[in-house]
Amino acid sequence: MNYRADWIRLLLALLVTRILMGGLLYYSVGIGAPHRVAFIDESMKIPFRWLYLVTTWDTVYYTSIAQNWYPPNLAPVWAFFPLYPTTIRIIAWTKIDPSIIAFVISITAGSLSVPLFLKVARRYLSGNIAQVTALLYFILPPVFLYWGVSYSEPLFLLLCLATWHYHLDGRNARAALFSAFATLTRTYGVLIAIPLAYNYYQRRQFGKLVYSTVAPLALLGWILYGRWRSGTWLPMLAAQSYFKPRDPTIENNVIQLAMGNVAALKPLLVFWPVVTVSLTFTLFIIFLCYRVWTINRALGWYLFVSVAAISVVGIFPSVRSFPRFFSFLFPIGLSLHTEIRWIRVCTAFVFLVVDYVLWYGFLAGWVT
Repeated sequence: MNYRADWIRLLLALLVTRILMGGLLYYSVGIGAPHRVAFIDESMKIPFRWLYLVTTWDTVYYTSIAQNWYPPNLAPVWAFFPLYPTTIRIIAWTKIDPSIIAFVISITAGSLSVPLFLKVARRYLSGNIAQVTALLYFILPPVFLYWGVSYSEPLFLLLCLATWHYHLDGRNARAALFSAFATLTRTYGVLIAIPLAYNYYQRRQFGKLVYSTVAPLALLGWILYGRWRSGTWLPMLAAQSYFKPRDPTIENNVIQLAMGNVAALKPLLVFWPVVTVSLTFTLFIIFLCYRVWTINRALGWYLFVSVAAISVVGIFPSVRSFPRFFSFLFPIGLSLHTEIRWIRVCTAFVFLVVDYVLWYGFLAGWVT
């Protein structure tokens, strides 16, 4: 099958779907909740109203870093890794508005991820199955929403895909370089070193294990810079304290429940919608992790370790949004393959409905 024609059709279908859904939301919902818009307007200028569709809380922090860099003390911006805002900062020399640059970078990275994911998927699946799988992955609700908004997830996805693509091609230096870039984009980016190291070890290519150390070294470099600049060890973790839930009931009672205090379950029932959605999606992701394990052990290990790490580190400071981080672990997409047509159609329909709801929640301010 013609790879180029396949990814062009796929990308066009995804972009048209985004435009239609974005237009529907813009003319039916507007630009979003007043408190969300007020937060954005206090910190940055939005030159076009439609940009509110793709701009929200984290975008403000990223553009702030791009314009002012990281302060010499612990502050909320230290929770965000540097590559995405640095890219905004460099392009801003053109005098283009940072909010436009942030969106262009994200939508470009997200769009480039489509053909690259299809190329990786074809390593494990037949041509037609790979294309359908790629379609399902990019309309998986968190992926569909966030690969086109001004967050760092699209760039992270592209860099991880590039890492694995070059690794499979045997271009180890390039794979190592992109693994470092992925590490400097998201907190859990360093975990892309796991499948690299696993493959080198399995193949008895012990000399090449050095390539899998580049990502951890990049993280170490950022940690040391953070210590020098802010005076705090691990400022990216310390800064998470600024993003604690407004009501600490969830965290306190989950800890109590884990310690065997059954009475702590009752206060959690108040948060049953958040807990139900997060738990359901997490269980779904774990199931997909198992499917990836049956496809490729290296990628399986990558997923299981990543899901565990994200759950431990991200659940409380990002209680409403941490499940989305799972979706940008690209092997998740490989597990969506199926040869049964009615399952494909039903899955695509359900995904698109949830996509609309999720984007609506993004604008309403209850999805971050």
